[in-house]
Parts: sequence; structure tokens; C-alpha cells
Amino acid sequence: MKIYPLIGFDDIQFGYTRTQVQDILGDPSFSEIIEFPDGGSTDSWIYEDSGIELNFDSEEKFRLTRITFSSENAQFEGVCVIGKSEKELLQKFPQLFLDESADEFGKSYEYPEKEASFWFVDGKVANFTLFVPFDDSGKNIIWPK
Repeated sequence: MKIYPLIGFDDIQFGYTRTQVQDILGDPSFSEIIEFPDGGSTDSWIYEDSGIELNFDSEEKFRLTRITFSSENAQFEGVCVIGKSEKELLQKFPQLFLDESADEFGKSYEYPEKEASFWFVDGKVANFTLFVPFDDSGKNIIWPK
């Protein structure tokens, strides 16, 4: 699996519709619509065999805005990060910083320049997430071309 921060992975790019993704990956193993208190929602698709979760947000007309990887084969910038310790990950990516808002269930390290976060459970990377990039104002998405 080729992962491209700020763009997507393999043949899937941020901004794709659910139909475009389904044409490439087929039906997800599981899907659910998650409603938010502000009235928005996300359609979460999980591909269990691939270790991928895709989120399509209502406020972006259900276009792909977030991708989470949990497969041990998923490489971030050429490094298999799932299962790495904090020390190992920080050695590979010293620009990461600890997200102080994480809770007692784990830790999150952020990589703002790549719109990525890494979630640690029991001291090991459990998954990492790529987010669609925004412009400097933080209001406008920069969709891949």
C-alpha cells in the first residue's frame, strides 16, 4: 500500500466520493453514519482486511476527508509505523509533538505539516490518520489535483 500524506493512498485521493471509492475498493466490510451534536455527520467505512477506515463528512458533501490505517503493512513515508514504540517513532520523525488533549486510553502525536496523527495504546502505535489539508486560513480545503 502506497500512502501519500496530504493526498491519499494507492488510487484513492481526498475528495473522492463514496461511489468513486466503492468503484476502486468495492464494498466496505462495515459502515455506519455517525451523527455529531452540531448536526453534521460522517459516513465511516471500514475495510477490515486492509486495515483501513475512510470517513466521508456531510459538511464536505460526503467527500473523503479522513483516512485511518491500522495495518502493519501501512507505511508512513516509507516506515512501517504500526507497533512502533514512542521512542522508535520519535527517532524516525522528530518533528512530531504530543497532543496534550489525548485521554487516559492512549496518546496522540501530531505531524501538522503532513496533516497526520499517530495513536498510541499501551506504548505502541495502534493506528495513524491522514487528514485532508487546509489552507493557511484553516477554512478552505486543499483538494488533491
